[in-house]
Amino acid sequence: MTNLDAFIDALPKAETHVHIEGTIPWAMARDYAADITGPAWQHPGFRFTDFEEFGSAMMPGVLYLQNDTLRRYASAAAMYFQHLAAQNVRYVEVTLGIGPILRGDAADPAQVIAAVLDAAPAGLHVRIIGGINRRFAHPLNSPEARAVLDTPGIAGIDLQSDERANGPAEFIDLYDAARERGYLLRAHAGELTGPQTITDTLDCLGVSRIMHGTTAIHDDALVDRLANDPTITLDMCPTSNVRLRVVESLSAHPIGELLRRGVKVTCSTDDPAVFDVTLTDELRQLVTYQAFTARELAALQINAFHTALLPEAEREALIAEVEALVAQFEIAG
Repeated sequence: MTNLDAFIDALPKAETHVHIEGTIPWAMARDYAADITGPAWQHPGFRFTDFEEFGSAMMPGVLYLQNDTLRRYASAAAMYFQHLAAQNVRYVEVTLGIGPILRGDAADPAQVIAAVLDAAPAGLHVRIIGGINRRFAHPLNSPEARAVLDTPGIAGIDLQSDERANGPAEFIDLYDAARERGYLLRAHAGELTGPQTITDTLDCLGVSRIMHGTTAIHDDALVDRLANDPTITLDMCPTSNVRLRVVESLSAHPIGELLRRGVKVTCSTDDPAVFDVTLTDELRQLVTYQAFTARELAALQINAFHTALLPEAEREALIAEVEALVAQFEIAG
């Protein structure tokens, strides 16, 4: 193990972009798949043909959670949280698709949210983000919109799924209502579409967090805007972007260039069971393929803790712990 490997293991981490449906291991979800012999996407180096193929890979996990819903969300969350704790992850924002919860057999979405929160081990701060499927219009009186706005325990809202389906303007009323409730405002953008979608999402919905934002690198004016606005963060997922052919390789991913140009970026796994990656893996790959330094790896975590929904004293303590570890590493080196 190199010194940098040890640094990554010891680094306090934050996972700010993960979907609970994508944390379900194949061994748990296989009974809900068409091919129970094992999916092609489990093979090393596999890349999805398109987003539709990826959606099919996600479906067994979604269907698994819709049966015996309350117990399965709780057990899946507990297992995932233990994996995070073993990686020294201190903060996680877990996106739960609200539609799948409503289509399951749970009596009340609030019970599901409470069960997930109760599964958190000591030392791991968990925040629940209500995921809205952008394939469908959701007027404020729709069951999905009402659930995400009115369920106790939800801390934020995220517009997810194929961003080519509906633009951000379709969801302005929903985001205005979420803003009135003091929610964290997030949205997927710039993954399957170009940088204009990122600009439109920022302007229409007033979000502070862009999930992915990968194609921002193709618009210098947008990169300058992001670099000059510390209230906006891109929560990036390099392995996901490679597997979905958003970028050609980990070496070509823009996370390093964006960070070095002053954009506030973080690093997460998106759907770790489907992409066969952990947060620790992601950070090690940034060292291998983009020559990230200890200070740059730490910057990703500091960015995440700055934007995290944490009491200020706990935020400052986590950032101080990261900075102390960097200082220790640089002195030893």
